Amino acid sequence: MSSILASLPPPPPSLLVSSSHANLLRITLNLPKTFNALTHEQVTWLKPLFKALNAAPEGEGRPHVILKGADTGKKTKAFCSGGDVVAIYREGLTRWQGGGGGGAPPAPG
Repeated sequence: MSSILASLPPPPPSLLVSSSHANLLRITLNLPKTFNALTHEQVTWLKPLFKALNAAPEGEGRPHVILKGADTGKKTKAFCSGGDVVAIYREGLTRWQGGGGGGAPPAPG
């Protein structure tokens, strides 16, 4: 597991990653205010991790992942509410404006 993690950049602050055993990785989605909605940054980090884990040889030593959501502090607990649409919109808007577009982005369609 450590060689897989060493091949990746550090995880974003919104992912808490720990390994207590050689073949067990615990990942906590840590955005309780958005009910742990997945961000582009999280997916960008998780995708190569899962690809590397999937490529690991079968058997007892194959790495395992426990993925959980941070406690939202609400009566109803949330593992993950899905994609963070607001963050995705803001990131797209920032990229569009950075490209010299100015003003409002074009309407979808």
